[in-house]
Amino acid sequence: MVENVGPVDAVKRSWSVIKKTWGESIGANFGVGFMVFIGTIICLIPLLGGAWLIAQGTASLGIAAVVLGVVGLMLVSLISSALNTIIIAALYLYASDQETPQHFDERLLRGAFASR
Repeated sequence: MVENVGPVDAVKRSWSVIKKTWGESIGANFGVGFMVFIGTIICLIPLLGGAWLIAQGTASLGIAAVVLGVVGLMLVSLISSALNTIIIAALYLYASDQETPQHFDERLLRGAFASR
């Protein structure tokens, strides 16, 4: 999609980029993964607390807390997916064009790749 070619040409181009440089975005994925972990833990607190409140007989407050926890988990998931997509796109652009996308640090992108 980035290079405005058909699906077959896009797959061939992606394969050639992978062959040219083998990328591992471990650092980027670790950073996003850590933030997702923290966000998930934060969202589990009202979810579990709400379940406890429901079990104790305070249904209305418990349901509100459960809903808050579920909405929080959905937001964490949405943000995580968007960030991972942005990182993958930036790494692809860097690998294919050897140009650093705007708002990214070239040293970090260069460090995500090890030449074969």
